Amino acid sequence: MAKILLVEDAADVSEILAVALAVRHDVTSVQTCDAARQALAGADFELLIVDLVLPDGSGIELADEAVERRVPCIMMSGNAPMAQQLVQEGRQCLSKPFALPDFLAAVQARLQVRTSYP
Repeated sequence: MAKILLVEDAADVSEILAVALAVRHDVTSVQTCDAARQALAGADFELLIVDLVLPDGSGIELADEAVERRVPCIMMSGNAPMAQQLVQEGRQCLSKPFALPDFLAAVQARLQVRTSYP
């Protein structure tokens, strides 16, 4: 069971993803960058899942901060060109909408490489 921080400001999307993740993982769900920073400072997470556009900041900046803490990330975006650009830069970003099984597979794959994270 991995400890995952989910940062998604759309309540319905957040709830669906959190419920799906909670079957196998310990999930903390927040809706803002500020709340995510507080959570990251107070706990050891094994994965950050973050939407790119949040009401109080950038999910990309939050992902960068998490990487500095050696927490791997999966980003999500409803902006397909932005998601594709991040993928081309070598970052993991899922384009919304995505199928729940694809999301869960991406999470599992990212957690499996956690031990080899630089």
